[in-house]
Amino acid sequence: TLFSIPHCCTAALPTERALGMQPSPPKFSSEELAALAESSNARAFTQQQEMALSYMREMLAATLASHPELKPCSEFMADIRLLRFVRASLWDAKDAWDEYHKALQFRQARGMDKVRDMVVAGNQEFFSGGNMLHELYVHPAAQQAQELQPRLFTIFTPPGEESVQL
Repeated sequence: TLFSIPHCCTAALPTERALGMQPSPPKFSSEELAALAESSNARAFTQQQEMALSYMREMLAATLASHPELKPCSEFMADIRLLRFVRASLWDAKDAWDEYHKALQFRQARGMDKVRDMVVAGNQEFFSGGNMLHELYVHPAAQQAQELQPRLFTIFTPPGEESVQL
């Protein structure tokens, strides 16, 4: 016979990952999907959102355990970011994980977190509550295009020089 375990008792049970198994993505009823589509509180997750997030977190932990080079910046691992992938996949957590995993690979292959770190390091004042960015990352191809055909709304300022407000 099938039975359900009360939520209060599940914390003591080993996770599927702890048992060496890949976690199963949650499945939602049409009523739950409708409720998920209407939910908008980003601070208090519903039980269904928590189920999807739990799956995403476990898949992320398992992936990073075997591929630590894929670890992104903290913002990209935040629950709200994981939930965006789940929402974009219409609450199909397996599809959401597949897309998120592709995004991790894309970020790693292109050094996205290195670029992020450069922007943050060059703009500490801005990221501490200021209102002006001092340094931006400009791709070398964009620099060449700017030299060939300058745009009126951009002024490239090499690192270390005074920035110009437009």
